[in-house]
Amino acid sequence: MKKLIFIFGGIDTLDQSIEQMVLAAQARGIEYMEAHPEDGVQEMVDQIVAFSREGNCAAITNNNACVRLPDENGSFWTQIGVPIYNILVDHPRNYHDCLDHEVPMMRVVCIDRHHERFIREYYPKVRRTCFVPLGGTEVSAGKPWDERTTDILLLAGHHEVPPWRTVPWLADGGRGLYEKTLENLFVNPQLDLEQAAHEAAETLGIRPDHFQWKNLFEDYLQACEVEARRQYKEAIIRQLSDAGLSVEVYGGHWGELAELPGIHVHGRIPVWDCLALTGDARIVLNIMPWFKEGAHDRIFTGMLNGAVSVTDTSEYLLERFTHGKDIVFYELTDLPQLTEHLVWLLSHPVEAARIALAGRKKAQQEDTWGSRLDALIEDMG
Repeated sequence: MKKLIFIFGGIDTLDQSIEQMVLAAQARGIEYMEAHPEDGVQEMVDQIVAFSREGNCAAITNNNACVRLPDENGSFWTQIGVPIYNILVDHPRNYHDCLDHEVPMMRVVCIDRHHERFIREYYPKVRRTCFVPLGGTEVSAGKPWDERTTDILLLAGHHEVPPWRTVPWLADGGRGLYEKTLENLFVNPQLDLEQAAHEAAETLGIRPDHFQWKNLFEDYLQACEVEARRQYKEAIIRQLSDAGLSVEVYGGHWGELAELPGIHVHGRIPVWDCLALTGDARIVLNIMPWFKEGAHDRIFTGMLNGAVSVTDTSEYLLERFTHGKDIVFYELTDLPQLTEHLVWLLSHPVEAARIALAGRKKAQQEDTWGSRLDALIEDMG
């Protein structure tokens, strides 16, 4: 079995997943080392070189941390013969500054199957990818479902939408493409941003070339996705408030929505505090960050800590879980349906506890960070 190098990046939400994989490595008897660049890059490099000297070694990191180390061409990992698994927890277009460069020993780990296709289309210098979704973390699942004090827990911020930037090579500065892409995301929220934009361009008779599409997705059209997510979040919060439901929200930038009846906004808190809250929640509500062929770790963390996970759908989730058995699904196109599901769960504690237990058992078997580490080790061969 390979020895593993776990690279921490100093961001709590990302390091938490690395910590979980370290624990999984310990449980599996895998030899490993932790790498902390904040303690000194040269010292860390020396430790990695010494640890990997006998070969049969691989590194795991998040969001490009130490991928191009210590020089800009990424030759370090080639020199020591160590593949580095780079887990991108967001869409790869956010990391084009790295993906545009050849790093021969880098394996990009995508949390959504569509992300793999996007990389193949626009980042040909990336030699290898694999699909491994985010995993969940168990903190405390011991409290019985009907004794929990939080009805509905939402762990999410309400981020500001970046301004629409003028596209210099489109006659209207891109205004028509922006508006039609956003419209498509509302007409059919199962579309990913790229699908919505391609349909918009066809409708408008716009024919960007390959380079222009890449430029649009990296630098311009992301505002449409953020706007769509923001409007859906706002609609959901208003819907739940109007229904008289009580929702505990942890995350920033909610503005006037924090004043709505039943909506209790607490602001952003550290990741481990967020995780602990799921052990006292009856329902963990997830609003997907536009992963249409993947999943968010909130879903699995809710399950592992004994809550009913309620989420909008993705192709991947529909393949894995069954509505009303181990998860509860809703559609963004039918938000009254979401309210009906939540009211039913809270008024049927026996049935809700059964769903929570089934979800927990399934997540324990297949959706922990230990499961994700196993998938990476299998890919390593």
